Amino acid sequence: MTEDHSRQQPDPGDLPWRPELTETIYALLYRDDLGLDRLVDELDALAGSQGPAVYCELLYLLSHIRFDEADAELHWRAVIRHRQEMMDGLGTEVALSVALVSYFVQVNRQLQNPKLIELKVFEETRASAYRDELTGLHNFRFFQEYLKWEISRSERHDGHFSIAMADIDNFKDYNDRHGHAQGNTTLRIVAQTLVEASREEDVVARYGGEEFVLIMPATSKHDAAGVADRVREALADIELSAEDPTHRVTMSLGVASYPADAKSTEDLIRCADRAMYIAKARGKNQVQIYGANRRAHLRINAVVDGEYRVFEKKRHMFSTLDLSERSLRVRVDREVPENSFLEFTLMLPEHDQRVSAHGRVIRATPSGDESFELVLSIVDIKSREHMTLKQYLARQVPEASGTSEPPE
Repeated sequence: MTEDHSRQQPDPGDLPWRPELTETIYALLYRDDLGLDRLVDELDALAGSQGPAVYCELLYLLSHIRFDEADAELHWRAVIRHRQEMMDGLGTEVALSVALVSYFVQVNRQLQNPKLIELKVFEETRASAYRDELTGLHNFRFFQEYLKWEISRSERHDGHFSIAMADIDNFKDYNDRHGHAQGNTTLRIVAQTLVEASREEDVVARYGGEEFVLIMPATSKHDAAGVADRVREALADIELSAEDPTHRVTMSLGVASYPADAKSTEDLIRCADRAMYIAKARGKNQVQIYGANRRAHLRINAVVDGEYRVFEKKRHMFSTLDLSERSLRVRVDREVPENSFLEFTLMLPEHDQRVSAHGRVIRATPSGDESFELVLSIVDIKSREHMTLKQYLARQVPEASGTSEPPE
C-alpha cells in the first residue's frame, strides 16, 4: 500500500537505513506458520534485540509512511487494538492489512488517497531497482545509497569501515578472445565467488562493467585487506573451463577506510580506486592498501629547539611540537609557503647534539598569536645524523605518547 498525501513526514534521509532489518521483517510477514499473535510476539522479540527501529521499518513496509521510531511503536500497538475492536464489532476475523488501512484512513487519518498493492509485488519491484540484472548482485545505485548510510552510521557511533574496489584484470582482452557471451558467464561466476569468499556481514555490489566493490562494516584497513586477498585468491583458483585449466581470470583490488583515508563517499571511492590502479600498475592480481606507500614511523610528543632557513643565509628559530624519523611538526613566527624546501637543524637537549637535514613543507597553517604550524617531510638526511635522531627518539618512547604520521 502506497499513498498520496501532503502531510509532512520525517525525511527518510534523516532515518537510519536498515536493509538487513527490513529483509528480516519482510520474511516474518510472509511466514505461513505465523498467525497474527505469533507475528506480534516475533516482532516484539526482534525489537528487544534490534531496538524500536523494528516498528519504524514494519510500518514503512506495510504503509510506505515514515514515522520516527517512538511514534512507529505507538501506531503499531494502536493498529493491533483497532483490529481487535473491528473484530469485536463485526464478529468475524479481520486481516491485518484491512485494520491498518482502516486505522490510517478513519482513525489516525494519515492516508488521504490510499493505493493498495500486494506487498510482495511491491517489494519485489522495489528490490529490482537495487539489483544488477546480469549478476544478481546489488547494483551501483544500491552501493551509493548504502555507502552514504554506512558513513552516517559510523559518524553517529564513532565507528569505522572499509571498502575495496575490485577490477577483473585484462577483461577486454578476455572478451575479445572468448566472446561476450562467455564474458557474461564469467561475470556471473566472479560475482558468485565474491559473495562466497567475503563475509556474511560484507556487502558486495557490481560497480559497473567488470568492476565490483565490497563494503566491509566495522573493519580496519588491515583486516579489510585480508578479506580482499581471500577474495582475490578464491577467484584465481577457479577453473572456468574443464577443457582448458589455464582458462582463468584474476582481479586487482584497492582498499581504503573511513575515516582514516576519507570522510565522504566521493573521496573514499577515489582513494580505493587509486589503490586499485596502483595494484594494476604493480603487476595485477594483487591487493593494494591506500597509503601503504607512505612512510609510517612512530611520532613522539617532544619539544626540541631548532633553526631553519629557506635556502638563504639568514636563519630563523622554531620549536617542534612532535617529530618522527621522517617528519616533524613545528611552530614558527612567520609564514612559509607549502612545498618550500628548507635546510634545518635540530638542537637535541642531550649532550648538545645537533641534527641537520633538508625538508619540504607539506602543510602550513596559521595557529594564532601571529605564529604558524608547519609539517615538514624530511627529504634528505645523512646516515649518521639519521641514526642520532633515531636513537634520541627511541630513548623518549617510554615517556611518550605516539601519534600517527601525517599524510605526505
